[in-house]
Amino acid sequence: MKRDFLALLDYLYGKTKDRRYMPTVEELENQPVGYIQRAYSHNAEHFTDQDLLKLCVSKETGTDIHEWLFGTLGMTSVTTLEMANKAASIGNVEALDWIIGKNPEAFPSEDSIVSGMNSLSLNFKRKTELAMWLFDKRPELIPAWERLKGLGYYGVSSVMLQKVKDYQEGRVWELQVGQMDQQMPDEITKID
Repeated sequence: MKRDFLALLDYLYGKTKDRRYMPTVEELENQPVGYIQRAYSHNAEHFTDQDLLKLCVSKETGTDIHEWLFGTLGMTSVTTLEMANKAASIGNVEALDWIIGKNPEAFPSEDSIVSGMNSLSLNFKRKTELAMWLFDKRPELIPAWERLKGLGYYGVSSVMLQKVKDYQEGRVWELQVGQMDQQMPDEITKID
């Protein structure tokens, strides 16, 4: 329905050049990049850089708008930490991979990741994808497995939850062994 509306606006603007037929940023949110490109080609001045970034942030899956803004329009601001945090908070794993591929320093904050995991708007599959992506990239940033389990039905898959639990409990065990190894030389020194 929304796409039919956007096609109608595109047609009317093409015929009349009347600005009131240009779609708003809100109408273009989370739409295929083709609609955005078409509106942009009609009247580039209609969109500020902030408008284009807002459209980029609204994209729930994929990287098509990121690639267009970066490649065609030369907007490097789509590869910032702020954009990675936004992608994490809405669970757009493809965008996270793309942003970090362009700017490895833009790894999302733990707060943004937790926000994405806690988001009720993210479905089960996307939360699991976010957890899997994070487990692959930086497992130390995954929220505690107990917290993930607390998400219940809306949380991550049981297989992923077990993987996180095993990792985190194994990590705790490794840290405890490491602390014991550090204490042992101190005790041996006291005996000598």
